[in-house]
Amino acid sequence: MRYFYHVSSGEKTGPFSASEIKKLAKDGVIQPLTTIENEIDGQKFQARKIAGIVFGELSFVVEEEKKPEININHLVIVAGILLLCPY
Repeated sequence: MRYFYHVSSGEKTGPFSASEIKKLAKDGVIQPLTTIENEIDGQKFQARKIAGIVFGELSFVVEEEKKPEININHLVIVAGILLLCPY
């Protein structure tokens, strides 16, 4: 039996054998929530439902957190509450 997997854009890639799907999971290409589609009947399911599948580490880039800049001229006190005015 052969399967496709769906990428985040919705396109499907494949077909792959069950052992190839498991290797892609182990390599981190396929994640637990990746949609898998049976080539024959079109049935779709999450990769985590495949018996014996092992997932590799997900690699991603974390961007440095940007702190908002506050201009002191945009601060306003209303009824004793300090507010940030957007203009």
